[in-house]
Amino acid sequence: MNPNYKELYEKFKILKEENKRLKDEAELLRKILSKEESKTNSSTDFTLVKETSLDQNDNIITMNSTSKEKIKLFMSLFKGRDDVCAKRWRNKPG
Repeated sequence: MNPNYKELYEKFKILKEENKRLKDEAELLRKILSKEESKTNSSTDFTLVKETSLDQNDNIITMNSTSKEKIKLFMSLFKGRDDVCAKRWRNKPG
C-alpha cells in the first residue's frame, strides 16, 4: 500500500467521524430550537397591525389635485418618519 494513500485514508476516516458528529449535533440543535420556538409561539400574544393602503382612500390624487391633497398623500406615505423627505415628486401616468 502506498504511504500517501494510507495517510489520506486515515485523514478521511477522521473527517468522516467528525462529519457524523457535526450532523448529529446539528440535528440535536434543530430539535432544541423547534421546542423553543413552540414555547415562544404559544406564550406570545401577537397583535396584528392593520395598515391603511392607498386603495382605501376615497380621493385619488392626480396632477389636478390640490397641493393640500398631495401633501396629505405624501405625509401618509412617510407617516412616523420625520427624518425622511423626498428630493422630488414624479407622477407617472397609469
